[in-house]
Amino acid sequence: MCLPMLSFDLWDLVSEVMQTCFPQSRPRIDISFCINNTLACVLMNEKCNDVLIHAVLNDDQTPRQVIRHIIAHEMIHLLIPKEEIDGRVVYHTEAFWQKEKEIVPERSQSWAWIYMNFHGCIRRDEKKEATFVKI
Repeated sequence: MCLPMLSFDLWDLVSEVMQTCFPQSRPRIDISFCINNTLACVLMNEKCNDVLIHAVLNDDQTPRQVIRHIIAHEMIHLLIPKEEIDGRVVYHTEAFWQKEKEIVPERSQSWAWIYMNFHGCIRRDEKKEATFVKI
């Protein structure tokens, strides 16, 4: 786990995301930067939900909108559960993507920044529904 090295206050951003994107639901979350296989993930449990963001994004050059997008994306997983579709577990359902589109209008710009800055060390795996980081 790493201390946030961002140019903005992470917890102010979390509070903003909670208030603007999830006003009816206030899930308890903790956010950490760490070396992980994926760009981000959420670990759900009864006490607190852990949002893990890969340490490559823990930099004062990472735009606020990118971290906002990742936090909101992972929090949507707390609201919209996975489904079994055609015998396969799907974490990013149509409802999930609709909700993300609704609350993260800057997602295309966020992905553009991520790919521009980390094109050599990230790989999207559609089948596993994840973006993997190789450092």
